[in-house]
Amino acid sequence: MAVSRTLTFAEPDQYQSALRAVEADVIVNGKGRFHARVTHVNFSRLWLQSGSDNLPRIARLANDPSRAPIFLQTHSSQAPIIIAGKEISPSDLIVFRNGETHINRSMGPSSWGAMSLDPEALADAGRVIAGRELTFPPNTYSTRPPPELLSRLTYLHRRAIQLAAEGPERLGHPEVARSLEHDMVHLMVRCIIDQSGSDDRIGNFRHKAIIQKFEELAVANPHRPLHLAEVCAATGATERTLLRCCHEQFGMGPIRFLWLRRMNMVRAALARADASSSNVTKVATAHGFWELGRFAVSYRRIYGESPSRTLARTSACNPLPSHPVRFPGGHFPELAGTA
Repeated sequence: MAVSRTLTFAEPDQYQSALRAVEADVIVNGKGRFHARVTHVNFSRLWLQSGSDNLPRIARLANDPSRAPIFLQTHSSQAPIIIAGKEISPSDLIVFRNGETHINRSMGPSSWGAMSLDPEALADAGRVIAGRELTFPPNTYSTRPPPELLSRLTYLHRRAIQLAAEGPERLGHPEVARSLEHDMVHLMVRCIIDQSGSDDRIGNFRHKAIIQKFEELAVANPHRPLHLAEVCAATGATERTLLRCCHEQFGMGPIRFLWLRRMNMVRAALARADASSSNVTKVATAHGFWELGRFAVSYRRIYGESPSRTLARTSACNPLPSHPVRFPGGHFPELAGTA
């Protein structure tokens, strides 16, 4: 049988905590109130995941090395998704190397799907379907399978997610689950091994190394505004190269990204804070914002409400989880703060 659940979210912290087989850090880069939805389906060995979010966002994703995942777009008419600087077509399938860490950026509302097997199941499926073991590729790459294969895989993925939301009792029937899992694993392997389309390695190794140093600097200084010269020195990159890398990965320059990251951290902190013991000034200054008038104007422009409104609204609700929630095995623990 299959185990499934669907969750909806009003905050990026909730959303990133619910993503399976990955450690995620989601930064919203669009104006308005955020909302997102995630559905998980666990078959015997195959895991499915489907998500949608309504605003442009930048997600740093570190894949679980115990799973072999692929990524696909589930709707053809949506804003572009960019992975490691490469715009992904709905006709593309992304196959990840073991434990890949990458930037997944959307330009607007997006819907996406993922599938993963454990390495042993991938090897077994390769032997049966392709006559050879399949392993993690040495590099993450995009491939364009025959349209009929990808179309069928996308349809079955979408159908399984739909059943999880609308008819979980049917998805829980052993024969239905076994048939769906068999067909999807078969199509997944066929899409990976078919070489009729072009295969392109994703990511420039030098640029990736610079971005890694940049992210390490950001993590080490979460609340302190950083200057461009300081960032260049820490990453070992010239200003021109750093700007190019950041625009390629994040769609913006390094200082703007660091500022936006701190704004998202302020919103998450306000959403967790208790209005009886905290206030906007305390939270904002703790994250390096000292011009409080400008901060409040920028906050309202991005999130569609004042910071004081966020504090007052979320204090009346369950607090967000302060640490990512892990989902081992085939069961799903309750997630605090889901809408």
